[in-house]
Amino acid sequence: MPELVEHPCSFTGCTSTVLGWEAKCQFCNVVLCDVHDNENNHECCRLARLEHDERNEAMYKVKQATREKNIKTHQAALEKEISTIRPGHTCSLIIPQLEDLIKSKWYAGFNVHFLITFEDDVDWLLRVRQPYGPSPPQEISDIVMTIEVTTLNFLKANGVSVPGAWLPKHLEDDYRSITSFTNS
Repeated sequence: MPELVEHPCSFTGCTSTVLGWEAKCQFCNVVLCDVHDNENNHECCRLARLEHDERNEAMYKVKQATREKNIKTHQAALEKEISTIRPGHTCSLIIPQLEDLIKSKWYAGFNVHFLITFEDDVDWLLRVRQPYGPSPPQEISDIVMTIEVTTLNFLKANGVSVPGAWLPKHLEDDYRSITSFTNS
């Protein structure tokens, strides 16, 4: 079934939208409307002209560079948010080179996992959803994440040996409303 979601064009200042799962570039996940999806604005357009083997190699390099840029761009913000969950403790988010990550068991089909270490030798695991394929609308992703965290915390509170789980700050109000409903 095709995804009938409008995605905003990623080009700065553009207000156009693109409909459907094909809106996202298969190489870098950027969304560009017909006006902006060209070689001047989108390097991946060149990949379509390459031969099969050249295209696969170039695709891998583009995906690798995009992932590394996305992860490193958000590293400081992630560390700051993690520190608010555990006040008074300094954390360090360890982001290995992509090739090492792919070879590890921390890189899976749907998620990538990163190690978070605190100065008092407490370790946490950060799960990041892979940006492959069509994504559901953010509202659905937020609900799924909230339900997963609620389930883990409910199981933990009832004696099941599962890890504790936390939500990003922007979802905490949703979580409080769900847990107050389930506790009444």
